[in-house]
Amino acid sequence: MVVVTGLFGGLMYLMFRPYDPTSEAELKTAYAADFGKLPPAGITVLKSRQVVISDSGAQWLLLKATPEEIERHINMGFTKTDFPPGDFRDDAGANAPDWWQPPTNRLDLYENNNWNKTGGWSWSSAAIGVDRGSNLIWFVASKID
Repeated sequence: MVVVTGLFGGLMYLMFRPYDPTSEAELKTAYAADFGKLPPAGITVLKSRQVVISDSGAQWLLLKATPEEIERHINMGFTKTDFPPGDFRDDAGANAPDWWQPPTNRLDLYENNNWNKTGGWSWSSAAIGVDRGSNLIWFVASKID
């Protein structure tokens, strides 16, 4: 019985653990999961983490972007907010990656409460923090089926 329980626990860990892509191809695919296509020439995906548990999912991305791409991403339905969204405060959650340390005091913050539902998601929201000094976009999305 202990062996079966251990095998089941190991299988659950493999199925529900966070996925941290590292290769250039994997990082581009991670971007496409939320934006519907591979990143354009003005976007470099620096880091990503994806988590899917049961009927919910989340993704964190750190993007290097040209000023034109920053504006294009903001114009994807994001609205400026003065109050930091959850993942930009101290409550990013247990699944947030260690590298997720957005410098909130230097970011312009935006939210989209009707984010991309491609893939059959029934609810989705996203937030971005833009650091114009370093041309970085901190992106986080949550989805529920």
